[in-house]
Amino acid sequence: MDAARTAGPSREIVLLGSTGSIGTQAADIIRRNPDRFRLTGLASGGGNPALLASQAMEFGVEVVAVASERAAPAVQQALQALTAAAPGRGTRQLPKVLAGADAVDVPGGELHQLSAVSFQLSELKAESREPNAAGV
Repeated sequence: MDAARTAGPSREIVLLGSTGSIGTQAADIIRRNPDRFRLTGLASGGGNPALLASQAMEFGVEVVAVASERAAPAVQQALQALTAAAPGRGTRQLPKVLAGADAVDVPGGELHQLSAVSFQLSELKAESREPNAAGV
């Protein structure tokens, strides 16, 4: 891969299914390559609100989307609990929590057509193995 691509700006990623097996693997790759990737949004079904909130706070995402409208309050509570437990995080704005139909098409552009966003773990893994601009 050429140095221009590896030295360029990081790729902004919306991670679908972030709390599932493949999603947590992708998050780990992103965590290990902060110079190459930046998470801007997370999405999940809503079955693991604590993990979703933890991921959102760790990566500083702007938007969290859950398929189940009933899961949104639990995600919001988990985010608030994490903020209360870590005083240094109190200055960071909590991500916007979207649920159900709101998670698919948002006025203002946070996550338009979330269901149409594709995420290719194999491509992400391949990029994370490539040497960076310093040849490492």
